[in-house]
Amino acid sequence: GGLLMAATNKDRPDRPLTLDDLPPLPEPDHATLRVEQRRGVAVVFGVISLCIGVTHGVLIPCGGSLGLAAWWACAALVQAAALLALCCFAVLYYGDPGVVRRSESACFPLPPAVEARVRAGENATALNNIIEGRDTFCVRCLVWRRADDGPLRTSGGGFLAAVARRAFRG
Repeated sequence: GGLLMAATNKDRPDRPLTLDDLPPLPEPDHATLRVEQRRGVAVVFGVISLCIGVTHGVLIPCGGSLGLAAWWACAALVQAAALLALCCFAVLYYGDPGVVRRSESACFPLPPAVEARVRAGENATALNNIIEGRDTFCVRCLVWRRADDGPLRTSGGGFLAAVARRAFRG
């Protein structure tokens, strides 16, 4: 645990830290994640239903003046757009969101302020995320989000791991 780790690290401050020395990742806020997932499903299906409903609501009264081929073309286009939206949503819903996983290369070298807190058995979340050049070190997840991994996704004030409690790459 954290206290045993802190004692070991205080006794041997010259020993390089390893992944085993890092505190465990915080648990994601599963309740909030589920609420956000349900909202996403409701919004996507609501917008799709609205688009299909409006299209058919306009097409049905205009059916005779539009011509059969044009009517079917409009109906097919909106159905294809709905299918494409569902496919995109499935990729977002079930795909890898780009969580930066802990590894030697993703975690090290630790910024000095973070390393001092880890060695002392203290929580690094009291610090702000650390920016070095184009890279950002997430003090909650204890991983580097490297600019070479793609653009960083930020929300609000730039804190990337608020609900999932993980760092993400773009």
